[in-house]
Amino acid sequence: MRKILFILLFTFLFLMGCSAKDSVTDQTTEVEKNLQWPDNEFTQTVSKPDFGVLKGAVEIDEEFFVSVTDSDFEDVKDYVEILKSEGYNIDQKVFEEEALGIEVYNYTASNENGYTVYIEYSVRVCSITIYK
Repeated sequence: MRKILFILLFTFLFLMGCSAKDSVTDQTTEVEKNLQWPDNEFTQTVSKPDFGVLKGAVEIDEEFFVSVTDSDFEDVKDYVEILKSEGYNIDQKVFEEEALGIEVYNYTASNENGYTVYIEYSVRVCSITIYK
């Protein structure tokens, strides 16, 4: 439930737009658009994706979420293979389906340090959530 609220909050803030300097900040949340790959405890556990356009990032408590648009399905699957080689291979779960020409892909796994990564892909958007 907390994860759903986290994603809904990000989506709401992302769709509402940002101020003139392209960021919204309050006491607990910062959403940025068209940004560079963040450097934080979560992103230090994974490689930076080498595909798509980074469109938004949110860090709340012990969770981090980033959205990458203009993503290619094969690039996302290749990125998951990189994550597996970096240790995100404990309790792996994969969901892959195509319906009406829309590809949907989800991957989740943990590493030995207690971090979990959740990758979602659909309609050329890749969402990456990392939490502890």
